[in-house]
Amino acid sequence: MIKVLQRIYNKNNLLIINAYLEIEENTPKEKIFFEFYSDYSRTKAIKISLKLMDLRQLKYAFQEVIKKGETKFIKYTQSKEKKSLTLNSNYITANNLTQNFHIGFSFENYYEFLAFKDEVDFFIKAIEEAYIFWYKKQ
Repeated sequence: MIKVLQRIYNKNNLLIINAYLEIEENTPKEKIFFEFYSDYSRTKAIKISLKLMDLRQLKYAFQEVIKKGETKFIKYTQSKEKKSLTLNSNYITANNLTQNFHIGFSFENYYEFLAFKDEVDFFIKAIEEAYIFWYKKQ
């Protein structure tokens, strides 16, 4: 597994985003993890696994919030524990529906919201470039 990119966001809670390119049977597959922690001790956490297509949907959800002021974006995971990722103009939230708790990462203002949107775009580009690099090496 090749780590493509990692970003850590520190505020009143912690959000870590990791992107990997995993090669299985000579086929690349992206793995993107949004890890939400309620505090720096990392005792309470929600880890959500996404694919590149999910990240693109999140990108369009950001654009919808910019145009309309809201979005109905919710991404449900297919893991044992039911989890979801939601977005609005004030925060991005991870929800553990099985254990009935959530961790939100708030945006202090509209500019921070836009900056986070740019980070999502950057992740998409980094993963696409990793694919291109891998295919050229074949």
